[in-house]
Amino acid sequence: MASAVITGSITTATEADIQAGGKEIVITLTDDTWVNPLNDTAKGEMRETRPSEVHGWGSDDGGFFAWNVTVVGALSNDDIVRTSDTVVTITLPPVALYGITDGEDETIDFIIPVSATAGEDLILTDSFTITVAAAEEATPPRRGGYTSTGRGRGRTSSNQGKTRFVVDGKRFYETDANMARLLREREAQQQRPQQVVVTPPPRRRVLDIRRPQRPVRVR
Repeated sequence: MASAVITGSITTATEADIQAGGKEIVITLTDDTWVNPLNDTAKGEMRETRPSEVHGWGSDDGGFFAWNVTVVGALSNDDIVRTSDTVVTITLPPVALYGITDGEDETIDFIIPVSATAGEDLILTDSFTITVAAAEEATPPRRGGYTSTGRGRGRTSSNQGKTRFVVDGKRFYETDANMARLLREREAQQQRPQQVVVTPPPRRRVLDIRRPQRPVRVR
């Protein structure tokens, strides 16, 4: 009986890795081969999800920003490459909206569609896990300033350098517990956000705000 395993950099990926893109999913067949060429029909079916289809991607996280919604939706046929008779490599694009909302690692598996293999069998792969991003540690205040969301000289915003999300008019920043709480409430009510705007952090600039010394006048 044909079987398949998943290897590649995806097996050690975190939330941040998926958001950044570039991770590879390497699917290797045993006792079967990939159709040659791997046409657009087969690739299209490899970008579908379960349970709406008998084949495709399966996830244990049904969140609005989970794998089956954001990552699979971002895949294109160009991301799927037949590397050899038995190997297909999928390279993930950047998916800034990806996120695990239930606070637990997301486990994913894949059922290969019959159109993609010579044996025309549904083949279930082994699973892989995306780990939750670690909580950020608080940054101690610097000398001459403090951490604050306020404005003013010598103050550093606690949200500086973070990606901003605006979900239905409400503003959050990455790792914001309030955003996760809102998404969990929407899931419980079966309400999908109507509008999500993502603003990446600006490039960090280093400014010297020290007062210049006054020139010494020589009489």
